[in-house]
Amino acid sequence: MHNRISHRIYEIVKNIPHCNYFVEIGCDHGYITYLVHLNKIADHIIAADISLPSLRKCQNLFDNDVKNISFVQSDGLKNIPEDKCEVCLMAGLGGAEIIKILQEGYFPKTLVLQPMKDAKKLREYLEQNRYSFIIDKVIKDIKFYDLIVAKKGDEIISLTEMQKSFGVFYYLAQKELIEKLKFKKNNYEAKFNTMPNINKADKLLNEYNLICKFLSENK
Repeated sequence: MHNRISHRIYEIVKNIPHCNYFVEIGCDHGYITYLVHLNKIADHIIAADISLPSLRKCQNLFDNDVKNISFVQSDGLKNIPEDKCEVCLMAGLGGAEIIKILQEGYFPKTLVLQPMKDAKKLREYLEQNRYSFIIDKVIKDIKFYDLIVAKKGDEIISLTEMQKSFGVFYYLAQKELIEKLKFKKNNYEAKFNTMPNINKADKLLNEYNLICKFLSENK
């Protein structure tokens, strides 16, 4: 099975903090839950998915006598007790979908998030709801993926436009982030060639200008 597990999955697992209660929302194939159990990252694990076939796929990775894992069919957090959700992982979902799950559920103490898109919108939502960012980095696994670990607190934080767009710790100039932004810059330039009359206020152009600013400062 290990040769089917991607670098992205291993990187996510490496950044999950040790805890008493761990929940994976949208467990699907179950590889993350399996690695959390294998590496003894959590004392108690809940694997949850809205799809019963996906949940069974995850369950089939484990022996029947495993004691510390529960498999729960749940639409987001709706069937997960809040006191059993210390660290909550949501990976492979869109940022807007993650926001919807939190809005319809509750705010876990620690979130490990790997949004497939809308990472900026997700950072803004976490900022508004007083999460502090512990990790915010890029994983490269053929494509580029954002990985965020955030903790609920009372402190009001204020992110800059660059932090919202490229990651809270963008100024560390992570190699994968630079590579990702160079790739995005080339994509934008190809788009602009087919859109000669692009409005200067267009959000694509705004982001393109931010990317150029970042790259010029991190040559």
